Amino acid sequence: MASKLNSMKKWLLATFSVALLSPCAFAQSGDIHSARADLYFLASDSLKGRSPGSREIIVAANHIVNVFKDAELAPLGEENYFQAFPIPIAMTMMPESNQLQIGDAEYHPSKTIFPVRFSENATAKGEAVHVGFGITAPELEHDDYNEVLVEGKIAIIDISSPDGIHPHSQYMKYHGLDYRISNAKEHGAVGVVFTQTDRTAQPPQSSYNSSIPSGLPAWFMADAKDIVDGSEVSISVQLLPAQVMGYNVIGYADRGMESTIIIGAHYDHLGYGGENSLYRGESAIHNGADDNASGTTGLLYLARNATSIAPNHNLLFIAFSGEERGLIGSDYYSEHPTVDLSKVVAMLNMDMIGRLSEDRELLISGTGTAVEWDDIIEGENTTSLAISSSKGGTGASDHTSFYQKDIPVLHFFTGTHDDYHKPSDDPDKINYKGLIEVADYIERIANAIPDELTFQKTNDAEQSTTPRFNVTLGIIPDYIFGGPGVKVDGVTDGKPAAKAGLLPDDVITQLGEYPIADIYAYMRALGAFKPGDSTTVKVLREEKEMEFELTF
Repeated sequence: MASKLNSMKKWLLATFSVALLSPCAFAQSGDIHSARADLYFLASDSLKGRSPGSREIIVAANHIVNVFKDAELAPLGEENYFQAFPIPIAMTMMPESNQLQIGDAEYHPSKTIFPVRFSENATAKGEAVHVGFGITAPELEHDDYNEVLVEGKIAIIDISSPDGIHPHSQYMKYHGLDYRISNAKEHGAVGVVFTQTDRTAQPPQSSYNSSIPSGLPAWFMADAKDIVDGSEVSISVQLLPAQVMGYNVIGYADRGMESTIIIGAHYDHLGYGGENSLYRGESAIHNGADDNASGTTGLLYLARNATSIAPNHNLLFIAFSGEERGLIGSDYYSEHPTVDLSKVVAMLNMDMIGRLSEDRELLISGTGTAVEWDDIIEGENTTSLAISSSKGGTGASDHTSFYQKDIPVLHFFTGTHDDYHKPSDDPDKINYKGLIEVADYIERIANAIPDELTFQKTNDAEQSTTPRFNVTLGIIPDYIFGGPGVKVDGVTDGKPAAKAGLLPDDVITQLGEYPIADIYAYMRALGAFKPGDSTTVKVLREEKEMEFELTF
């Protein structure tokens, strides 16, 4: 009996304690629980990194659809809630059209023998001739082609350099395989086979998402000791882009209003890593908890609250795919919209909002894209977030695609961290209370948006904050350029790019020793430099390769 009485007292005490909690506390607790459930699902190992083209990303997309349905958002894709678009994922090498023959020995692509990404799609046949490192450096009084006749022949080139491959090499600006191919062509070679004798020189990538043709068909052969001068060599290369289908997921709250607010976040990530991973190790699942299961969770949270958000506007919720491949999904939507973009008053983008730190810093970019933004941002910051703002409307996330259509944008981001684009970006590192606080702030901003905002262009000189760098080149990148390379949309006076001679419409293909395949390779390359460093930048200008020297 005493035991039952004690149990009853505990139950009454617990009930009384719960009764003292406010409805707001109940709501916040439930919101955090729901957010945690969404994010742990999206960033679970079972979804294998949500790579476009995988079965697992379709599971993620269907989860988003189910939330949209539960929130009574109408489908506004091209196929129900879905909008399909192609995503290039790799260059394929079919064995029958990619072949290296040395004497009677025939080779097809493998992990140690393959066409390099700088190869031209072409065939060539000729005698082999070794040309050392294939470098011509007059200022260093070095020329591997001195007294070597390569006209009409296949140049056999060592991927190392006279003083090795390292950041302090005198020959650093000559390390690129693209340079060595074009140099071989200038000397009359018809094809190239790269070899590796120095094991400290990393072999080129055997798989890649894009190619950067440099004038000649070219292969890599790790062990080419059997290639002697005079051997008959024939080369054929046919690199073809492979594509998968990506799917934007789109839900609509139609209030019958003239204006629409777009709320978006990308839900794709890197799968097992690939070119955009910053991890160096065995292949591993990149769960992308912060990037960008956090933004997707924020999107789902706001979708569930749609009935209380901005009743004077229609709401369009979009979960984008293909962001990690270069804003492909948002770019596709901006070119194939399912609402009239001229009636879109604003686009609010969430990318990496899961790491609100103790200093409570929230980075908001795009604040200069509407005259009214500063007042709205300050007025709705009722929880004393430490706002760091940047005016630019472009950056390495999906708001860029809408800014390019003259739509006011805001991009919300809680900051970079050491887990960015690594397998360690896991759900247990997310600040769930902070995520909900950021999403609530975005809701208040949406509620404060008037019938019209005054759009204005901004002076964007690399306003992206993901990740942070110690140097700037001083360009406005074209973030929706399909590659390969990074296209220059504008050049800032007085900055390294302007001083070096870069111009709008140049396509940057290499920065120092770093090949630039896309905007992410460009960001990684910038992160390797510090103020005062000197290096070279290679660009394509009207299909002609040019090289410039610059100092950060």
